[in-house]
Amino acid sequence: MIKRQEKVKSLVENGKGPEEIKSEFEENEARLIEAIFNEIKK
Repeated sequence: MIKRQEKVKSLVENGKGPEEIKSEFEENEARLIEAIFNEIKK
């Protein structure tokens, strides 16, 4: 879980949007990745 959060944070810092970030992960993780993205963007 920590690795996912760190990867999402890194992608956000590099200017990636939510759809681009979700495409970096498996399809079945999309909702989890979206939740992580939303928490980081707060």
